Amino acid sequence: MLIARHRDGYGDLCELITLARLRCAKGQYRLTVRDLDSGPQALRGVPGCHALLIPRREDPPELLMAQARWLQATFAERAAIAVELLLYADDTLLVERLDAVAGHTGLPLVAAGDVLMHCARASRCRTR
Repeated sequence: MLIARHRDGYGDLCELITLARLRCAKGQYRLTVRDLDSGPQALRGVPGCHALLIPRREDPPELLMAQARWLQATFAERAAIAVELLLYADDTLLVERLDAVAGHTGLPLVAAGDVLMHCARASRCRTR
């Protein structure tokens, strides 16, 4: 997940979204890791954005570690690992796993709550 840090970051994020949309049919998006690693110089590492790794509980530890290392290499001090405690039975194990990854990569852990967006009128909002 990318979060704009300021107005220029919002512009960077818009450019990245435009790139993703131009590659696909309407309503679809496509980005690759290479877009952030070696894309246009202005977008390399999306300098105006913070990046959060939102791990999937079912992913093996090796994949999580690889993702965290890539995120750290690409975003450096603007990267973090999101911890979503959603009252699952394995929340404690998840925190232990993420804490180990954070220790190996130097990425901080940040609290997140699986919030997707805010909508003033619930009747107009879509859920997953």
